[in-house]
Amino acid sequence: RIPSGGGFQSVGSISVGNATPTTSGAGITFPATQSASSNANTLDDYEEGTWTPSIGGTATYTSQDGQYVKIGRLVYATFDLTILLRGTGSQSAISGLPFTSGGVSTGMSGSVGYWSGFATAISALFLRVDTSTTTISTAVTTANQTDATAAPTIFGNTSRLLGTAIYYANA
Repeated sequence: RIPSGGGFQSVGSISVGNATPTTSGAGITFPATQSASSNANTLDDYEEGTWTPSIGGTATYTSQDGQYVKIGRLVYATFDLTILLRGTGSQSAISGLPFTSGGVSTGMSGSVGYWSGFATAISALFLRVDTSTTTISTAVTTANQTDATAAPTIFGNTSRLLGTAIYYANA
């Protein structure tokens, strides 16, 4: 209920640790370096940034675009990778995720928005981030398969992959 006269009374301030309310009153600003809490239920870290997806080796690229949002330990990383020449780069894995994964022994998953120019004709593509890595692994099925094949030969010259990886960062 709004008090008569339509005004509000100030009741003091709320402590937010090293995070501070913005001067515009439009949110909370987190410090540049995480102010880690011992309580897993305390939001003590928020970050947005870019990363560079890569297949390593001598590969060259037309584009290597990656963005991420990290909220606490949860990382949401998107990428658009177009390989010009694969060279000695990986045939099936993308490296360079912004944080080392951890916390889930079977890894976390990802999704694919688009692919083209692969070295193998596939009908489905699956992404996974294994624990203690900064790498996205792939698995595929071809038209006649009922089970996915891990670490397939999919990347070649002019391959393009757009996708998302969602995983927990190491504590």
